[in-house]
Amino acid sequence: MDMKTILKSQGPDLYKKLLVYIQDNTEQVRRGNKLSLSLAFDITSHVVEEFNQSSDLLEQAMASYGSQDLYKSHALNVAILALKMASDMDFSDEEIQDTLLAGLYHDVGFGKIMDSVQYEGIDIYLEDAKKK
Repeated sequence: MDMKTILKSQGPDLYKKLLVYIQDNTEQVRRGNKLSLSLAFDITSHVVEEFNQSSDLLEQAMASYGSQDLYKSHALNVAILALKMASDMDFSDEEIQDTLLAGLYHDVGFGKIMDSVQYEGIDIYLEDAKKK
């Protein structure tokens, strides 16, 4: 995904583009490629700016829980919720961006795990969630 596209995005469009960004990064890890975190810092700066101006990202993160795409949206939702907590706890701007970055990349290693194992795990998770 072209970083300029993400940096021009807002609201629901930004959420969708961030999902693609995370999936692209996970695929890069799967292929054994290195990731560039310098681009990620520009993206986190933009996301924090957008988050401070609108509740769209938080609303989308909350709306996606319980959906069939939970596996795909999990890392982004964790990042957005971590951003909300860091902001509410009055973290510095740098700490907020670092928290968002950690959330975005916390599952990137799944790129090295076979798809069948990943999907089997999420299917079990969804079945357990439905029982509760």
